Formats: sequence, C-alpha cells, structure tokens
Amino acid sequence: MIYPPALQSGDTIGIFSPSSAVEHGAIDRALKMLEARGFQTYVHEQTYAREHQSAGTTSQKVDAFHDLCADPQIKAICAARGGNRAGYMLPHLDYAQIKKTPKPIIGYSDTTPLLNVIAQRCGFVTYHGPLMMGLSEGVQDERYLDAALQTINGDITDIDMNGSRSMQNGQATGHLVGGNLSLLISLMGTPYQPDFDGALLFLEDVGDEISRYDRMILQLSNAGIFDKINGLILGDFSNTKDTGRQKFGYTIHDLFKAVTQERDYPVVTHAPFGHGDQLITFPIGAQSNLQVDDNRIKLSLIKH
Repeated sequence: MIYPPALQSGDTIGIFSPSSAVEHGAIDRALKMLEARGFQTYVHEQTYAREHQSAGTTSQKVDAFHDLCADPQIKAICAARGGNRAGYMLPHLDYAQIKKTPKPIIGYSDTTPLLNVIAQRCGFVTYHGPLMMGLSEGVQDERYLDAALQTINGDITDIDMNGSRSMQNGQATGHLVGGNLSLLISLMGTPYQPDFDGALLFLEDVGDEISRYDRMILQLSNAGIFDKINGLILGDFSNTKDTGRQKFGYTIHDLFKAVTQERDYPVVTHAPFGHGDQLITFPIGAQSNLQVDDNRIKLSLIKH
C-alpha cells in the first residue's frame, strides 16, 4: 500500500459529486477555504448535474471521476457531498487506469464504498475526511480541513483521538478500513467487500433506528468480521432513533460490546468522527497501531 504524492502550494484540487445533487453555490465557502490555503480548485461540471436526487447519472459520475483521475493538472479529488448512490459507480470504474495515477481521494458518508474499494483494488491510501458541503455549511470547522491536508502530506503521524473512551484495553496493528456502517453493509457478500483480515475497523453512522443498527452489527458478526479484525474504533452515531411501537432499549455501545467482549483486541468508543461536528481524517489502507488503556488512547500511522 502506497501513499499518494503530497500536495504542494498551487496544486489544483478537483471536485465532483459521486452521490446526491449539489446546488450551485452550495460549496463555494469550502472552495474559498482551499484557495486561502494556496490551492487552486476545479469543479467538474458533473458536480451540478441532476437526475432526481442524484448528481446526474451513474455514467456522468464515472466519467467525471475518470476525467479527474486522468488529468495531470488535478493533484487531489474531493467529493462535494454525500447522500446516496455513489456505490453504483463501482462496477464501472477502470481500476487499472486509476491505479496508474495515485491521487488523494477525500470524502466520507456515501463516499465510503469508493474509498475502501479504490484503496483495496488500486493499492494506494484514500482519505476518510471532510466533504465540501460539510465545510461550507459549517458542520465541521476548518481545523478538520487542515488536519486532512496535514494527514495527506504526512505531517501527522498520530491521529487525534481526543475525547475517545476505552471499551476494551489492548494494543493492535493493522490496516485502516471503514467509514459509514450502513454503506459497508451494502458491500458485504459482493465483489467489493473490503479486506477485514487483520484490520483496524472504524465505524460511524447517522439518523437510523437502533434496531436497524442491531441487524447490521449482527450481519457483520455472522459474517465473522469481528473474528477477523484486530481492533475496533467507534465514532459518532448521530441522531440514533428508537421509535418503534415497542422500545428497543439497547444503546449502540451495548450492541458492539456484545459482539466484542469475548475478543482480546482493543475497542474504542466516542472517537471524534462521524456526521457531527468532529471529523478526524483516517487514511484508509494505511498500516496503523492502536494502543488503548484507561488513561490513554493512541492511534499512530506506521510508514515504512
């Protein structure tokens, strides 16, 4: 697994929307943030395409992504927003061509499938980090953009785990895999299922019923994923609901504790990432070391 080339002042960062539609002007504030940091920006015309809720057709999205990957002037690629339907791109991507020109690819939420599949199939690190829309709307503040850029450029070796808590102490090494729980579930049993063997798995989600999360966690458990991984990092499960006719009652941490308590690897909760106002950047595919005890939680990148 390699890291894409670092970014330099004056480099151009390309934007497209792999997921839901983006209104004109909706990401302008984020573009100005990048420009204030010395970068040029290029917004692919597909970003503002529309087909129902989607940012155009799957074909338009794939063509836009291939355009940005092939253009030597584009040094990094950022997703404009999340939402829905990025996963439809997976069967149509030219992974052999993408592999020839490794570039930082940045996003989260619905971008989860792209990030994990490209890292695995193309052999270079991708970045679970800020979306242009989230920055523009102030969901996450600019320090998370700065942290993402520092991570891409290799200036960060210890990922900020401030506020995290230990569910299980321990130490483990493995490659980072993860993102949005429901999007990872959509990859299970398909040719795009991530490599969980020996992984440090990080998970977050937003706005779903706790009973539905229970089924997703059960699916991971029945697929043997919690036997395969070396460690688990849980972020924010924002706005979790329990609105059934009969209250479900369990918490998200109850559910994960039940499937990990007999394992001997570290488990972290309340890590600062997800759909809330905190979003540290995880380099997907990067070898990392996780150390967890009652007094300290440390996640360090291992670079050879």
